[in-house]
Amino acid sequence: MQIALIDSGIGGLTLLKKLIKTCPYNDYVYFADTYAHPYGRERAFPLKMRLLSISELLYEKGAQMIIFACNTASTVALSYVSDKLPVPIIGVRPLCERANNTLIMCTPLTAESALIKGYESAGARVYANGCLASLIEQNCHNLTALEQYLTKELNGFKNLDSVILGCTHYVFIKEHIRRITGAKVYDGYDPIIKEVEALYTQEGEGSIRYVFTGPRKDSEYAKILAKIE
Repeated sequence: MQIALIDSGIGGLTLLKKLIKTCPYNDYVYFADTYAHPYGRERAFPLKMRLLSISELLYEKGAQMIIFACNTASTVALSYVSDKLPVPIIGVRPLCERANNTLIMCTPLTAESALIKGYESAGARVYANGCLASLIEQNCHNLTALEQYLTKELNGFKNLDSVILGCTHYVFIKEHIRRITGAKVYDGYDPIIKEVEALYTQEGEGSIRYVFTGPRKDSEYAKILAKIE
């Protein structure tokens, strides 16, 4: 089964790694829309149209399932794009089961969504950062360099039980966030893994192919993927 994942950069690699471990025989296409990175600072309507165009291209190239490996993409365009194409289109979204003492970390565009506004109305706290995804891209080989910055940014959030990661890039700093906040940290990947498992047939070569809208970084992405646990 050919499955295409879409993200603006390296964030979705954390989901891809989990999918490879769970369903290794699928053929994966990782579409890194690096030209438009970061999605979280885009405007909603142009991003929705861009994601439709990318999804249509991937479908035409043989994708049998498309995954928005980006919370911003999912909150902005998932339902719209899903109605336009005849293949399953699923996406990562922040999942908040209990709002009290919960912090949702996301991008500014995700924070504007009805989903996050609903969680906020129920009592969840929201931390929206327009730069953090890019900082993770820039420091992906030395994430400890972000520890001081993260400590300063998150210092005002006390007595947390849970932190919901509303950006796949933030999964790279999951352990840093856990240490700083002392809370349990959730990435929201389980529903995606279950949906892919439900369609898994073990028919495929287990290939991984990268597509970029900016300069090609195949070897760099392959190295980052290999280091993800």
